[in-house]
Amino acid sequence: MPRKGRKPRPPIERTMDRVVFHEDGCWLFTGALKPNGYGAVEIPGPGPKSVRVHRLVYEHVVGPIPEGLDLDHLCRVRNCVNPDHLEPVTRSENLRRSPLLSAAALRRHALNPERVREIGKKGGEANRTKEARQAHSDRVRALWQDPGYRAKQREALQARKGKVSSSS
Repeated sequence: MPRKGRKPRPPIERTMDRVVFHEDGCWLFTGALKPNGYGAVEIPGPGPKSVRVHRLVYEHVVGPIPEGLDLDHLCRVRNCVNPDHLEPVTRSENLRRSPLLSAAALRRHALNPERVREIGKKGGEANRTKEARQAHSDRVRALWQDPGYRAKQREALQARKGKVSSSS
């Protein structure tokens, strides 16, 4: 006999129930966050899968994300789901824009055939110790929580939007 009860709500509804509209324009997801700061919801089905909420909202409001592109948070707030704060870009552009990567770090970690072999031997990212991953998470979290950093990012976003609208 089929189970009686309420019909499951669509993931976009469950997600938007957990969004707070902040005065700086960010739509902040207040549900559970992954350790990396991104929100995720489960999509029911034969093999339930987890989907990042900023991607879910963007695809619902704007449309599909072009294949091979990532969504860059222009506001630099990982739990923001405002489609106006998200821009589809290549992975390399997304990394280039990251405030966590300096030019020196990018040069040090540039991929070349030797580096690719080295990563293959070590297992790459999986080879980092738990302490190193935690230290990275702590640095990222401290950056997000710094109000001066957030204000600077908002100003940069406004300046970028001003350039886009004035050039149109």
